[in-house]
Amino acid sequence: LGFVEGVHMYITAEEADSISDFLGKEINAGEYFFTPINGKTLADLKDENNKIIPKELFNENNTKMNATAAGATHNDWTFSLRLMNDDIENFFIESNLDGYSKIGSMTGAWIKIDNNCPVLNYISGNHQMIDADDLRPDNVTDGQLFSLTASNTDDPTANDEISTSEVKVIAGAGQITINGAAGKKVVVSNILGQVVTNTVLTSDNATIAAPQGVVVVAVEGEEAVKAIVK
Repeated sequence: LGFVEGVHMYITAEEADSISDFLGKEINAGEYFFTPINGKTLADLKDENNKIIPKELFNENNTKMNATAAGATHNDWTFSLRLMNDDIENFFIESNLDGYSKIGSMTGAWIKIDNNCPVLNYISGNHQMIDADDLRPDNVTDGQLFSLTASNTDDPTANDEISTSEVKVIAGAGQITINGAAGKKVVVSNILGQVVTNTVLTSDNATIAAPQGVVVVAVEGEEAVKAIVK
């Protein structure tokens, strides 16, 4: 859902001893993920040859050193997929909320969709007042429900016009046009699986507003297709 700069590193016991001697502080063996902090970027940690300077990487003012296998606990740089029930196609996506998130918990940081943008909803309640007294950790049921379905095609995403039998789907700027599908049900979803339009077409030349980016268009009786809305 989001990407940040970072350095993934596995440090052996032998390397840990060398690094500890070099830095003058103890570094344990293990798997780590370094994320820049305090406005730093990876470019700020590199020398004139575009190589990362070890002392800058391990500087706690430049990066946060995250152990990736810290007792299988939740953390800020990975996501957990939580099934809603025994149906393995439907799930919530959880990140971390310190003090609340843990394996199998019902409160934490859950992915929600706000204006077609995935966000972490840490706290639910009244956000309009600084002294609001009804704020509480977000419950799992407030999260966005995502779905995965098997695909039997590896066809590339089309940019312009897609033909499905006599039906044509044409991607445009902020919209898609569907030809030859009057009287058929059409469902348009974004790439996250969220339904943005569910309607029955009354015209053989119907234009539907759609969010920018990749959308999935499912016309009744036809194979679903992908289109890129500009």
